Amino acid sequence: MKEAHLVTVGTSILSNASRRGLVGAECRDAIERLLRGEEVKLSKECRDEIYQALVSSPYQLSAELNAMKGFLEGEAVVDIVRLYATDTPAGRLAAELLQRYLADRGVRVVEVETIPNLGKNFWEGIINLVKRVASDVKKLKATHLVYLNPTGGFKPETAAAIMAASMAGAHAVYYIHEYMRTPVSLPILPVKPDTELMKSYINTLKEIIRRQCREGGIARIPLDMVGSMASVLHAAAAAGPVEVEHGVARIDCKHLIHLKGYLDALMEAATE
Repeated sequence: MKEAHLVTVGTSILSNASRRGLVGAECRDAIERLLRGEEVKLSKECRDEIYQALVSSPYQLSAELNAMKGFLEGEAVVDIVRLYATDTPAGRLAAELLQRYLADRGVRVVEVETIPNLGKNFWEGIINLVKRVASDVKKLKATHLVYLNPTGGFKPETAAAIMAASMAGAHAVYYIHEYMRTPVSLPILPVKPDTELMKSYINTLKEIIRRQCREGGIARIPLDMVGSMASVLHAAAAAGPVEVEHGVARIDCKHLIHLKGYLDALMEAATE
């Protein structure tokens, strides 16, 4: 069966090309500015320098390709690759370089998907990544073995992408082991959450937000009303601080809104 690979993209190509002196001084300066978050228009010559460095040492420069090496050089048919780029100039450039390399390697379809606010706004980026991963898994799994490669990017995004892929029915996940520095592949067991419990969490948050968060601020929830909401409040505590005073839990409304958005995205991922 043909394979589809969903890949979160970091900036290892750029940082390695710069740090190892594989590009000229002017290009290296532009890369460093880009990695600092500046809007930099790289010349065609600089882009070509980076790309030639990538072609000469793909698995040394790119963490994403290093994880994919066994698939790209084995007997597997890597038919589709979706590259999830952060919503940053450096993230988009890294994804475009990977797209060019994989297309030149003969992968039939290589697409870059810039995830809105990923790398700019934590919760909005995570929510959008969960939605995109789940949607792509559902669309592709009927015709392809769907693999998730979350090597690139940060650990919270990795955890969210794996959760979404598990709920949507991906085949396996693989990445570079942090200490052994070798690819590790793990089968994904289908994750089916208690949807009724999730609905109760979502409805609870929705009601609190409707009543107390129309203009932002702090939601106040009497502890004697918590009951089954304990897990919801625990999750909100992970999103931001929860203060308890005189029998009332005080939670920043923006954390509740972000948490509800995340649970909505996971609920959608779990629904066929």
